[in-house]
Order: sequence, then C-alpha cells, then structure tokens
Amino acid sequence: MEYPTELNGVDIAGVYVHEPGCFLSNVAICIVSFMLFFYVGKPKNNFESNWKKFGLFIGLAAVGGLFTHGFPTYLGESLFFYAWAVKNSFVPIANYFASADVFPKKRWIKIFIITKAVGVIVLIFLTGKFLPVVVDLGITYFGVIYFSNKLIPINSTYRYIRNSFLIGLLSGPLYIFKYDLHELWFTHKDKAHVFIVISLLLIFLGLRKKQPGSMEVETVKH
Repeated sequence: MEYPTELNGVDIAGVYVHEPGCFLSNVAICIVSFMLFFYVGKPKNNFESNWKKFGLFIGLAAVGGLFTHGFPTYLGESLFFYAWAVKNSFVPIANYFASADVFPKKRWIKIFIITKAVGVIVLIFLTGKFLPVVVDLGITYFGVIYFSNKLIPINSTYRYIRNSFLIGLLSGPLYIFKYDLHELWFTHKDKAHVFIVISLLLIFLGLRKKQPGSMEVETVKH
C-alpha cells in the first residue's frame, strides 16, 4: 500500500478521481453485494445468514475502495492508510462467513477460521501489505470450492457457490500479473473486479434458485 504521489487521474466536474476505472468497478461490486444482502432479507437459517453477511462485508470493502481508489488525495496520507486497512479487513471477515457455511462443522475448524481472520486483519495493519489478504483468499477459495462440491448432492445451491469461487479464483492471477489494458479505465485491478462481480452474481442467482426445505445444511458433517 502506497499513498499516490503522482496525480495522473482525471478531473470530473472539478472533482479529482485518481483511479476512475477502479472507482466504477467498485461501484459494480457494491451494487451486486448489496443486492445479495437485501435479497436475503431476514435470514431463515444459518445458510442464509452466512451468505447475507458475506455479501454485506464484500460490499463494505467495495465502499472503502470507492474512497481509496477514487479519492485518496481528499483523504490525506494518514487517513488513506486507515481507510485502506479497514476496507481490506472486511475481506477476511467476509471469507470467515463463507468458510463458516461451507467448511465442516468441527470445533477445531471454527477456531482455525476465526484465528485466520483475526490474524490477517492484524497483519494488514502491521505490514500495510495486501499479501495477507491474498493468502487468506487462496485458503478460503480452495476450501470453499472443495467442500461446496461435496455439498451439492444435499443442496443444489452449492453448485452456484462452487462455480462462483472457481470464477473468483481467476481474479487472483489478473491482479498479480499487472497488465493494464488502459492505465486509467481498465487496469489489472478492474479485470480482477470483473470476475468478482460475476462471482457475486452467481451466489445471488444460487440463492434465488434455493429449494424449499433444502437450506438446513449447517448440521451436516463432511
């Protein structure tokens, strides 16, 4: 994480936007995340509660991204760091709820995913690096893909969740290998965000196709 020193963004109606493409792609993530959050409404069970909270925290991370990518110069260097750290802290929290739903319901696993989320948040603030989040995303995504695949015979919604996280994995290489199609409007970050939006849409579609009586999967041991 580095505070921008070169002001090579765009001026829109007198407002300086540092990364306009990232600003717009974060808007898209916000829209889909909060669609997921509000669609669930009052959760009927742990399944719906976990995915509602997942959508909420991904949406909050994207809200933070609106400020850190769009308006860092308005925040100032000190506030920029805290905004960046807080918005990235929402990602391991979201990953916790995804893991809590899909991973086996064993005590040691719950302790592990809680410790992992807390540890990643601490490392974000201590190091100022995105690497702890990348590691957390990798562990979470591979775990969710593996365990959700085993839950498909019990609840077909997990097919959408599995495919969602498979698509979400594609965002990783796009973010790591920094090839920008356009330095302002379609950077490697924006390409990664496109797959995140598609991933969230799949979860949303999966929840819409839920089958009556099939959501009580939280007690299943696998």
